[in-house]
Amino acid sequence: EQPLEKSDRYFFLSILSLFAFSVLMNADAMLVKHFFSHAEDYGGYARASTIARTMVFLSQPIAGAMFPKVIARGEWSSGHARTLFKALGLAGLMIGSAVALCALFPQLPLLILFKEHTSTPEMLRLVRVVTAVMAPLGLVYMMMNFEMAQHRFGFLVPLTLCAAAFIGGVFLFHQTLWQVVMVFSAVSIGAFVSLTVVLFRQGKERASS
Repeated sequence: EQPLEKSDRYFFLSILSLFAFSVLMNADAMLVKHFFSHAEDYGGYARASTIARTMVFLSQPIAGAMFPKVIARGEWSSGHARTLFKALGLAGLMIGSAVALCALFPQLPLLILFKEHTSTPEMLRLVRVVTAVMAPLGLVYMMMNFEMAQHRFGFLVPLTLCAAAFIGGVFLFHQTLWQVVMVFSAVSIGAFVSLTVVLFRQGKERASS
């Protein structure tokens, strides 16, 4: 049985991790509404963000299925690595297909989710770009769950820094809606790259030890 302090530590770090990720996933719409008063700006962005968020969370069932298969005390085994690569590959395929669908037919999710039969070119562009910008966060979610299942939280610092950078970046650069999107893109890619580096560096260290 786990000592109480270790269980409490795991719970606390898990809450912090999920909070940092939720900032990346949800703060964009709130920040846009804060800085842009016109309904056509924040309303259009909110619809695009909802479509992108729905696409990212296609990976949630995969993460849920992966978690119990890779639970360990920090050990990195070949079986765990295979499970992770399969999960990332499947999530990447699903999210990539959704991004491609939104790129080719952006009016389709607008029609399905919002009953929007006619959309402006700006709205269609917003759907294409925001779904692509948010896509890396689906893989970030997979890697975060893998590390949490392995009782490792080396990803927490870069993930928290990315969340803080997103909020700070939007406060600095919000002259146009597309500046916010650019900040979001940089942070999303940064979170994916940093978690990839942390995960595989830790895996390599444990595999060689």
